[in-house]
Amino acid sequence: MLEYVFFEEEPRQRFQAFLEQHQLPWTLEPGDPESVVVVDDARIGEALAERLEALYDELFALEQSLFVADTAQSSAHPKDKGVLLHLKDGSTLHADLPPELLNRLLAVISPEELDLIADAIVCAFEDSEG
Repeated sequence: MLEYVFFEEEPRQRFQAFLEQHQLPWTLEPGDPESVVVVDDARIGEALAERLEALYDELFALEQSLFVADTAQSSAHPKDKGVLLHLKDGSTLHADLPPELLNRLLAVISPEELDLIADAIVCAFEDSEG
């Protein structure tokens, strides 16, 4: 059995439509916040398995962009569309990023990783000033 995790309805429905189009049996295990599509891999050949994985990768990227878009739209502060910079003196600055750039970044790294990168840049800059 193969398990595919989804957090958004649209990508999950597209995945299920692909399974139905190829007459692959599947079940849905609903959860909160994720749902899991379970596919019986006994009837999947190598070529179809590769197509299935490629589709899932594409839909996972779509899920990430939907999550970022939802987060940006539900934010009460437009400043949440960027990176927080933590200075040595304890103050915090906000660096605005275009939403499309932020979406691209968060499609491949986590928000925590983006914070680590920003902190490293700030640290290097502050150390070079002294």
